[in-house]
Amino acid sequence: MVIFTYKDYIKQKEYDKVLYKITKIIKEEDKTTFKKIIKEIWAEKIGTENTNKILKKLDEGDDSMLAVIEMIREENQRYINIGRKEGRKEGKVQQIQEIVQKMLNKKMTEDIIQEVTGLKKEEIDKIKQETL
Repeated sequence: MVIFTYKDYIKQKEYDKVLYKITKIIKEEDKTTFKKIIKEIWAEKIGTENTNKILKKLDEGDDSMLAVIEMIREENQRYINIGRKEGRKEGKVQQIQEIVQKMLNKKMTEDIIQEVTGLKKEEIDKIKQETL
């Protein structure tokens, strides 16, 4: 899974501008090479299907180029949202582990820990093992 940070998003906005400028000044005979480069770079990032949509829009001209840029921005925003969701999930798991560890350090019983955190005995045992 590819995860973009806000920094990546800002960089991507710059890439979009460059891509647009290149398509305005590129010679007709170089467009095939340019499209191959785009296909290689973007296929890994957003998938072949989306890359083909972008290339089709490039063939349609200037008006479609704005649509291409918007497609790229939407795709990047989707990855940013995925990254945020994963980050929140990982943060929550880490926070629960830290709470369980503090409770264990205070010699609280596993029954109390289970009741407070909602974790199963196996999950608490796993946290215990990780801290040994």
